[in-house]
Amino acid sequence: MIAESLLDRECTFCVESDQDLDRAFAITGARRVPLAEANYVFAPLATAEEVARQAVLRIGTLAYPDEAATLFAPVRFGFGQELRLTGPGIKDSLTDRDRRH
Repeated sequence: MIAESLLDRECTFCVESDQDLDRAFAITGARRVPLAEANYVFAPLATAEEVARQAVLRIGTLAYPDEAATLFAPVRFGFGQELRLTGPGIKDSLTDRDRRH
């Protein structure tokens, strides 16, 4: 539902590892593009390899945050691969360990 409200003909998307989701999002009119070019990315982050693939995502700045990709990923804080988040809107960095407190 979130994706359907965000995706339209003016944006791009990339779905990693879910063909059904990919087909459903294509109906929105948004353009399917490679991972490094996408406005919106839908990807699993269960393994270190899946996390490492996201290193090519577009990165915004404080002046132009809209240049960044938005990543949607199913995660369970405190389990599996540890994540460290940085960037505009996050002071310094944040890990899933920080979220447990």
